[in-house]
Amino acid sequence: MTTSTPKRPPARPWRFSLSDPRVAGLFWQVLVVAVAVAVIAFLWSNAVHNLSVRRISTGFAFLGREAGMPIADSWIDYTPKDTYLRAFIVGVVNTLRVAVIGIVLATVIGTLVGIARLSSNWLLARLAAVYVEVLRDLPLLLQLLFWYVLMQGLPAARQAFKPVEGVFLSNRGLILPSVPLSASNWWTILALVAGLTVFTIVRRRLIAQQMLDGNARPAWPYALGLIVALPALVSFLAGASWRIVLPELRGFNFVGGLTLAPEYFALLIALVTYTSAFIAEIVRSGLAHVPEGREVFPLLSVRDNLMMGAYTRQDRDAVAADMALVYSYFPILRERAAQDAGLLSGGQQQMLAISRALMANPDLILLDEPSLGLSPKLTKEIFEIVVRINRERGTTILLVEQNANMALNASDYGYVLENGRIVMEDSCERLREKDDIKEFYLGMKDVGVRGERRWKKKKTWR
Repeated sequence: MTTSTPKRPPARPWRFSLSDPRVAGLFWQVLVVAVAVAVIAFLWSNAVHNLSVRRISTGFAFLGREAGMPIADSWIDYTPKDTYLRAFIVGVVNTLRVAVIGIVLATVIGTLVGIARLSSNWLLARLAAVYVEVLRDLPLLLQLLFWYVLMQGLPAARQAFKPVEGVFLSNRGLILPSVPLSASNWWTILALVAGLTVFTIVRRRLIAQQMLDGNARPAWPYALGLIVALPALVSFLAGASWRIVLPELRGFNFVGGLTLAPEYFALLIALVTYTSAFIAEIVRSGLAHVPEGREVFPLLSVRDNLMMGAYTRQDRDAVAADMALVYSYFPILRERAAQDAGLLSGGQQQMLAISRALMANPDLILLDEPSLGLSPKLTKEIFEIVVRINRERGTTILLVEQNANMALNASDYGYVLENGRIVMEDSCERLREKDDIKEFYLGMKDVGVRGERRWKKKKTWR
């Protein structure tokens, strides 16, 4: 028995003719690009000529000139005689200082306030609610002005508030104890950062090995050596001093310590309180996210993963009932309750991620690409359970999914996104009947259309 391989059709010869669509398309593209380049070149030449006539220099040479402007608060030594480049660096450092410290404080405070709103203590829950509702609705600019005026109204340095030893609050700002940093201190800090980086890489490798053979490998010896011993050794060899300097009042000002200027302190407080109110509302608001790629806690057991979803809840009886309900949706999780989540299959981890979200008893679940990396059979099973959750519990589910056929069959209302833009929306029943959806997302082709290269057809919504 012999088989013949079908021959590929001969390629069309290239002919330079504007009637040829390929040549015409290339010609117009080159023409448009040339016109655009010519216009930009003309505008640039005209601008340079007019600036030179008026003796206005261009470029970045000004960065080497004297800035001549003061900056009140800076971690980097700066005087008005320094260059614009140094002033720019000082501004970037100040911005990062506010951003990094503000993100950490806002996250911690917002999480604590959000959990407090869920507390069974009536007074604590109401105080947290007042914090969120008041600070979230006040414009940020108004809060900035409020805190700045409040800082200006504080007593002078001689009458400064002293809440604890070594901490002063006055119209000069917030003065805190500090540790003078020399070159040896910075080398120690660099060693700590390097140790943390290496430990993160080593820990990832240990987790990967545990995923392969199931044997747990302790990470604490690496942490002790890289995060504790290495910086301590560098500090000893470099002769770093870690003495704490307490601020002292001398005359009309403070000497020593770390001073946070009123402007910086007011900005930091306003940003932290305003942002933390939104974070607290996210913690409390009943939103649960099932991320793309499942993202379970691999070293925790299945049961511990589920309990992590319920960490904000105080109703233990309801948590136990939801645990039983989750096991009824996904019986395999009950069988693997004591097993590490990292040893589950991809489909089982997806079930666990959805179940963990359900344990928070949310009003809305954000479900991101649940079919990613799963077999069609398992995808169908998970989508059926997602529909059951929506119908039986009344939980709203916002689904992001590239499997258009599965998503349209499971959902009530749909949006079509192209390049981050909503180009079409309707009920899923109507979307399934639209020609563009059939062709470009469901792979359906009009009967009777032959020989037409449909994939080149542009979508009608563009």
